[in-house]
Amino acid sequence: MIITPDIDKLIDLAIMEDYSSGDATTQSLIPPDLPGEATLVSDEAGILAGLDISLKVFTKIDGNISITNTIADGSRLDEGSQIATISGPLGSILTAERTSLNFLRKLSGVATETGKYVKEIAHTNARIVDTRKTTPGFRTLEKYAVRMGGCLLYTSPSPRDATLSRMPSSA
Repeated sequence: MIITPDIDKLIDLAIMEDYSSGDATTQSLIPPDLPGEATLVSDEAGILAGLDISLKVFTKIDGNISITNTIADGSRLDEGSQIATISGPLGSILTAERTSLNFLRKLSGVATETGKYVKEIAHTNARIVDTRKTTPGFRTLEKYAVRMGGCLLYTSPSPRDATLSRMPSSA
């Protein structure tokens, strides 16, 4: 997913909301130079969505963090699927973790729920089409997530053909 200026701003707002006064626990318990590594692992089956946004949180918290993606958005997850590995200063990884997972869980949840409906009607000629009713500030992200779940965007011919750049600005 392309991180547009609006999405970048949303990430900044989320970080500011979660850490406006810092991360006192991590700062008091973890030495700043202590290296660490974390693996994002699915705690249930579903469809992955929002990984790029989720991982961007880590690099915004600390540019010294490196990331290895294991799977891509739209992938089906089993419980225990390894999604990505994050390496760098342990304190920075811990600071970014909650905000990062908030994005990942919300968008993967939307994709997973959408995928259930798409699967239920797969044997018919019907198709699931998204709505313009979205959470304020999250329209682009939620439309992306429903597309990862197999939903048609109401302006697009197929769920995998659509790109965010082709969506009308009034969508």
